[in-house]
Amino acid sequence: MADPYEPARRNRLIDIFRGLAFLFIFLAHTPGNDWKQFIPGAWGFSDATEVFVFVSGMAAGFAFVPAFGRAGFGIGTLRIARRMWQVYLAHLMMFFAIAALLTVADLTAGGTTHVDFLNLRPFFDDPQTNLVGLLSLTYVPNLFDILPMYVVILALVPPLVALARLHPTAALGASACLYAVAAIGRVNLPAEPWSDRGWFFDPLCWQLLFTIGMALSAGWLPRPRLPRWLAWAALGFVLVSVPVANFDLRTGTPLLEDIYAALEPVDSKTFLGPLRILHFLALAIAVIGLAGPRLAATGNRVAVWLERIGQQSLIVFVSSTILAQVAGVLIFEIANTWATTLVATVAGFVAIYAVARLAARTKAALEQVTLARAAARGQLPAAAPAEVRPSRRRPAGGSSG
Repeated sequence: MADPYEPARRNRLIDIFRGLAFLFIFLAHTPGNDWKQFIPGAWGFSDATEVFVFVSGMAAGFAFVPAFGRAGFGIGTLRIARRMWQVYLAHLMMFFAIAALLTVADLTAGGTTHVDFLNLRPFFDDPQTNLVGLLSLTYVPNLFDILPMYVVILALVPPLVALARLHPTAALGASACLYAVAAIGRVNLPAEPWSDRGWFFDPLCWQLLFTIGMALSAGWLPRPRLPRWLAWAALGFVLVSVPVANFDLRTGTPLLEDIYAALEPVDSKTFLGPLRILHFLALAIAVIGLAGPRLAATGNRVAVWLERIGQQSLIVFVSSTILAQVAGVLIFEIANTWATTLVATVAGFVAIYAVARLAARTKAALEQVTLARAAARGQLPAAAPAEVRPSRRRPAGGSSG
């Protein structure tokens, strides 16, 4: 049996697809941006959220799982706890930044209720109660669901690793059972104090997709073979689902609307319906099987651009979500046209890339300072700082940031 703590070789496709997911999430989160109807999520049952959760699981398999074997279970758990704390603080910072931004927009524009676009009015109506809810994650407004979901999923990593010590299938089986219980029983976490609404993304269900990704990169699951015929068959399934999944195509066609209505029980986004999992896996097989090798093996500028965005996951996600609200305010205050939304979208993409590059350069500079200080104390050779000097191309086995 393969060592459950020894990860498979890192593939740069993880960062490429994560970078692409961040751009799609930016589009989807920008109020009034009609270009979002052209992203894959508008044409299929799954969307960028599945991509983000799955590749985050793969990244966790590379970054966190090996630490449990090398440094011990306690140290591995502390690394997970540290990441949970970082994500939790990022969630709070993002909430207050967006709430302040929309408040300033309302006060400046006069009469425009940008705060209501995200349904943040209840927070301002009763800030004392909802501040406690925000800190305890019992008040989770829509748009602010993904990072809290990620916090809960990360908390499940140590138990899953412990089960993998017995056998990898034990971890996968436990994840599948938790998914089944939550999905069938509609078990969820409270999203607001004044109603019984649950989190938009139920972490007890979405952890299954994360676990599958983690299992693949950590070596708990064998890397699947993707013959050409399977990739074409998966693409066929994705294309056949388009008329039913796309709102504009099915609207006004009774047969398609009936099919969609019949599929709704297995298409829940909150509880990660099985149809969404199937569609995502089919899309992943089609893209990786038909285009993946070329993306991973070439120096295509678009692929490198996406990879650099995907390497800086947390800061890019937070920044892109804030930038989406900035773009939304500008769209509504200037003009909501195809031209203005296109300019806002392109400007947002450029800003996201700039944030990713600044984060990468800052991280490299801090590493150089740390190694230089260690060398001065005689703990490292004096030439060591040069080893972390950033290069134009990152090797496939580097860290994800």
